[in-house]
Amino acid sequence: MLVLLAGVLVAAPPAPPARAQVPPPASSTVETSVTFFGPEAEIRIRETRRDASTGVVLSRVTRPDPCAWGALDPAGVPLAPPTGAVPGVDGRWLVRVCAVGGAFGFGTFWVWFADPEPDVLSVEEVLATLDLRLDEVAVSPADRQLTGLPTWMWVPPEAWTVRTASTELGGLRADAEAVPVETRWSVDGTEVVRCAGPGVPYRRGTAPAAACTHTFLERAATVELALEVRWDVVVRFSDGRTVAVPSYPGPPAIRVLAVAEAQAVVG
Repeated sequence: MLVLLAGVLVAAPPAPPARAQVPPPASSTVETSVTFFGPEAEIRIRETRRDASTGVVLSRVTRPDPCAWGALDPAGVPLAPPTGAVPGVDGRWLVRVCAVGGAFGFGTFWVWFADPEPDVLSVEEVLATLDLRLDEVAVSPADRQLTGLPTWMWVPPEAWTVRTASTELGGLRADAEAVPVETRWSVDGTEVVRCAGPGVPYRRGTAPAAACTHTFLERAATVELALEVRWDVVVRFSDGRTVAVPSYPGPPAIRVLAVAEAQAVVG
């Protein structure tokens, strides 16, 4: 449901980015509704992002509105309510006052008494059920790293596996499958290398070109090595609709290392 502002369909101000976010496809739409919320009748704005081709809900964000709201005489509203809505029963018209650049902006909005949209499964909620954690960051040398020598980094083979999860809401079931495709490695918050695949466990004689490595140039008492795995996810709904989420980031895995200076041997 879109918001009516002086007879024109508009969107509310953009919401702050969510912690867990779904990369929006090129063909997505945003619907905005305004609702009284809870026993205190707080007014909240909800943005619903949908995939334009399938209608699947990608994400739903509900947030408080910082602007002031005031009552409006129903007899003085020249606008018709949303289709099927009864003023005073399903919602009412209110005036919204916002400070914009030192001035005040006014608008007339239809505000629902209750959420007009039933609870639906969003892709974002389905993704949150996937367990994409990694318990181990493997490196060689295992203990102290040396400057000027490559540190090998990899995901243990038993962790580089397909992850699945299922959830259900309102009679609709969703099955998610996540396939690991890429590793991204950072040192003290700065990305240093990306590798297609999990990397290669160190074995004497293994070709360096097949490994995922990073070379430290300065010694350090501690450095924080962070691993982020990217996953290609497919979410399949029981009504036949499917949504693909490529390169979805998993939670970072952290390992603290020490870096010593390599000593040259003169013989």
